[in-house]
Amino acid sequence: MKLGVSLTCFYYWENKFDISSRLRYINILKKSGIEAIELYFSEKEIINKDYKKFSGKLDSLIITVHLPEGLINKKFFENIKEMAEILKVKHFVIHADEYAKIKDLVKGIKLVIENCDKEKKGFQSLNEVKKLGKDICLDINHFEENFPGKLNLKIKNIKDNIKELHISALNNRLYDYPHKSNARHYLVYGSNCKLSRCLPKRALWIIEGIIPKNRLDLLKKEIELLRNF
Repeated sequence: MKLGVSLTCFYYWENKFDISSRLRYINILKKSGIEAIELYFSEKEIINKDYKKFSGKLDSLIITVHLPEGLINKKFFENIKEMAEILKVKHFVIHADEYAKIKDLVKGIKLVIENCDKEKKGFQSLNEVKKLGKDICLDINHFEENFPGKLNLKIKNIKDNIKELHISALNNRLYDYPHKSNARHYLVYGSNCKLSRCLPKRALWIIEGIIPKNRLDLLKKEIELLRNF
């Protein structure tokens, strides 16, 4: 299993989720024993080529990037290709509903398509995501909120297509955080989430649960839990 952490797990640590804070979080994660980091950039940051500030700071980590929503700018995708080269990006993750809108603009970009949460219009179904014809990022949190307890049954037809997993829980008895959207992503450690044994270990596993401020002890427990799964 290759295990990574999304930088968005640190979203609530400071008032601003800016480039300098994300670079600090990367330095924290380098000491955690993981193999991968999933980066995030806003559309403005990508247009401004702020990703160049990460060059030389990622060591030998596997790098993936979660793309923002609302992308229609051709210049944006030219910069995405440059980012892939500079940061040696393994692939970019994009929600299925967003990909369906811009698929003609993204030729030559390695994309992995994520199933949608219940707030989106369509693409909650894994078979619907599979029909887009791309590799899949399975977000187990999004799936569980739409189809509780059905993953073992529904994953069969798409298991070979899964290249990345987003790992988080819908609740956690150990902590809460002030949600800025309807999305709720908690660490699995301390939750009532029972991970399915059918999850493919050959896929890249990305921790996506929010880490409470300064609670690196909980991140350590999350990593231990997944390593021993």
